[in-house]
Amino acid sequence: MVYFCRRLIFFFYPDDKEKIAGVMKANPTIAFEDKPCLIEALAEKKVNVLGVRGRHNRDVVAGHHMEFLEVYEEEQITQKMEALLGKSALECCNRGAKADRFYRKLFCLRSLISGLFRPIVLHRERIVRTDGRMIYASNHRSTLDPLVITAVLKECIHWVALKRFFLAEDSIFNNSKNRLLCRFTAWLFHKLVFLPIERKRDNPNANNLSSIREMTNLSQNGHGIGIFPEGTTRRPVGQEFGGFDSSFIALAKKTGASIQPISVIWFKGWRGKRMCINFGQTIEAGAPKSELMKEFVAVQKELLLESKNKLKVMGKEIL
Repeated sequence: MVYFCRRLIFFFYPDDKEKIAGVMKANPTIAFEDKPCLIEALAEKKVNVLGVRGRHNRDVVAGHHMEFLEVYEEEQITQKMEALLGKSALECCNRGAKADRFYRKLFCLRSLISGLFRPIVLHRERIVRTDGRMIYASNHRSTLDPLVITAVLKECIHWVALKRFFLAEDSIFNNSKNRLLCRFTAWLFHKLVFLPIERKRDNPNANNLSSIREMTNLSQNGHGIGIFPEGTTRRPVGQEFGGFDSSFIALAKKTGASIQPISVIWFKGWRGKRMCINFGQTIEAGAPKSELMKEFVAVQKELLLESKNKLKVMGKEIL
């Protein structure tokens, strides 16, 4: 079994108190520890701790959020991690980690996308890395939106997408039905662990429970989730947005994730279509759902207006 590891970062702390604070801030999926006081303190704070047995901690009894390794063997490590996380959550984390590694191999593709669409990025300083749980919620103007946004973020974001893309029935390239493009889209979506859903209006018997469960597991374990709450690139004539579905807010409240609003708009460049991406300040999901939705919609309107004014000053034709 391949064990998940998103990135290796080392921290050194002067004392146990600082270490506990650092671990809590990092919000790890599992913490490895052998010191009795630290094992018990972290477990009390509901951090999953995998202890390493030694003479100095024989008296510490395994319990809730706490398991112990007697020996470093793959079978026992897998067993203990499954006991802490659950088998499905552990498998989900491994899929997410594989997607991260695959994404890092796509450096040339990321550079190609950035060079091809040359996105204008506003408020890049507001971009938050996905080490802390984050849901990226964007308006939707083109099927290419997730590729360009992900190239700018330089992180493997697990986007929610319609099931037909995973079945090679459609492609992300402006909905081209070219068989090669459809197959490439399906392959890419599976490798990056995008999350398939069906809309009720497309299939009244749609069941998205499996994707919702995986979305939750990925978010709870620090992976970025990308959602287009409008659910379509189409919008009513004369309106800037379609209807925003509140499911991303429910996910944020359930997993403790923050929400980063993103506004995208396409404009005409001398070598084809280009994108302007505007990042909003993150929204914490502590308020009631209705208030969060009002705040999100207000931020979306503000970001879109700012982007339009920027492009107007630059003399760009908005598509």
